[in-house]
Amino acid sequence: MLIRHSFLYLGAHGVPVLIRVATLSVLTWLLTPGEYGIYTMVVAVVGMTNAVGFHWLRVSLLRFLPSAQGEGGRGALLSTIAVAYCIEVVVLSVLGGLAAIIFGFPQWILVTLLLLWTQAWLELEVEVTRVQLNPVKYGVLLTTRALLGLTLSSGLAYLGGGAIGALWGLVIANLVPAAWSYWRNRYMWVVRGFDWRVMRQIWTFGLPLATTSTLNYGVSTVDRFILGFMVGAEAAGLYAVAYDLPFQSLGALMTVTNLAGMPLAIRTLENEGIAAARRQLSANCVVLLGLGVPATLGIILLAPNVAGVFFGPEFQMDVARLIPVIAVGTLLEGVKTYYLDQAFQLAKNTLAQVGVAVLTAISKVGLTIILVHHFGLVGAAYSTVISFLIAAMLSWGVGRNIFAMPFPVGSLVKIVVATLIMGWLIAPLARYRGPLALGGQVIAGVLVYMCTAVLLNVGELRVHLINTIETWRLHRRSKATGSYSLGSDHKNDF
Repeated sequence: MLIRHSFLYLGAHGVPVLIRVATLSVLTWLLTPGEYGIYTMVVAVVGMTNAVGFHWLRVSLLRFLPSAQGEGGRGALLSTIAVAYCIEVVVLSVLGGLAAIIFGFPQWILVTLLLLWTQAWLELEVEVTRVQLNPVKYGVLLTTRALLGLTLSSGLAYLGGGAIGALWGLVIANLVPAAWSYWRNRYMWVVRGFDWRVMRQIWTFGLPLATTSTLNYGVSTVDRFILGFMVGAEAAGLYAVAYDLPFQSLGALMTVTNLAGMPLAIRTLENEGIAAARRQLSANCVVLLGLGVPATLGIILLAPNVAGVFFGPEFQMDVARLIPVIAVGTLLEGVKTYYLDQAFQLAKNTLAQVGVAVLTAISKVGLTIILVHHFGLVGAAYSTVISFLIAAMLSWGVGRNIFAMPFPVGSLVKIVVATLIMGWLIAPLARYRGPLALGGQVIAGVLVYMCTAVLLNVGELRVHLINTIETWRLHRRSKATGSYSLGSDHKNDF
């Protein structure tokens, strides 16, 4: 089931990712590095506030809705989450109004608040599709948002709206799929009151995760704020583009395993126990690294061509030298976030995760200030790698005493071997430039890696492939037999 769900989520998540990369690319041609720096810092503020205010609701919904007993239990949980969301919207409205009065910039504060509310709303709807194990609807929601974001943000920026126009495009892109999903799920979100018992449960579980999520998001975005303060908005814009490409592509690819595997691990733990859950987690780990490791090497090898194809002339040189370093940091972040951190959630001991996040945040801020002062943009990239390595080691060290996560060493060695073979074969192709060359390089890398992974039977891939082919053959044979029998019976009637 994991492989089937992973491929479904790969399609459901992969298409929106490609569209978001296209949006990133288009905006680098329409906005200056300074304008893009302002745009990305507003998006980062929204993401940080979203993590503080709303992440705990989403993770609680994902963790507790599958085990909620009956319509009454599910209704109480969803109703309490809906009321909590509305309360937070009101509180943030008041704070935003006060900020506009004190500091000014009302149009920027308004678009920031609307982007926050619509993004949090849509992400709650998306979590419901994950609980329902419905990757098709998941893909529809994210693809709709991505398409509208590409069309509206780039269109408004092209018409002279600049950074604020691009942000208004994101607001509408969140609002449309959120409203559609709410209408489809309106029977679920009926407010039946506010259950304090449920609230205490999700608060106890979710608050440490909200703290952790805030710190983790801060770790991934604080460098652009420090660059903006120490160097300028232009430096923040250049760095944000170099950071967002690996994060949108490689990070999203690794997210697929979490989207498909985490709900399966929770259900297995609830229904079959720890031993079965560890087997599921082992499979999750193989898929996570089986996607992440080769993609990281591919990005490193093809970084100059990627920068030349996707980004405007003002961005290309700096982005090309930053992408390889940030790709390594993105891989480490993915392993930590989408695998090692799951130990805390599965054990329902999210408080222990806060300490890891605090130490990671402190190291990231300190390293970024020191390295940016000495090395500028490259220093920020190296601080990302070092801080995420520290984070992964801390998460593993603390988490293994709470819920030991399995590491299938044999499969991991095979993944590394397959990745090195892929890199050795496509490295000579990396010198070619242009869109067609990039497409050929990516296709060649995927084919070489997949063939090698099948030959090495990474994660029982060869077994799954043989079983799939045999199932397809049996299906074809049964259809042919049925058609023949139907024809024979019809002939005998005459």
